[in-house]
Amino acid sequence: MGIIGEIRSGGAMTARLRSGKVMKDIDLITLGETMALFTPGSEGYMRYASEFSRSFAGSETNVAIGVSRFCFKTGWISKVGKDELGQALLRFLRGEEIDVSQVKEDKDHPTGLMFKEYLRDK
Repeated sequence: MGIIGEIRSGGAMTARLRSGKVMKDIDLITLGETMALFTPGSEGYMRYASEFSRSFAGSETNVAIGVSRFCFKTGWISKVGKDELGQALLRFLRGEEIDVSQVKEDKDHPTGLMFKEYLRDK
């Protein structure tokens, strides 16, 4: 996927993708994978955990969210599974005012998962 950017006055750009699609007046575009992150509700080995919280993990979306919170228009280009976790991720990012119009949904590959456990150093 190629991006051809045109800088406009004021610093915003119009990103023209090689596919012909356009993202207008974008200050920042990030590309990469963001995954659903499951974290146990207690410290220790995951095999003993019975409760988990779900959030999302990905440096590209972290940057887009941070920049968006400073009132810049941001977009994220990626692919998510056409599944419930993919839908939850897109809904979360839309709530952060991230343009996800160029994110593809893949029915053949699920949204990525990441598991975190908290272990105390011995």
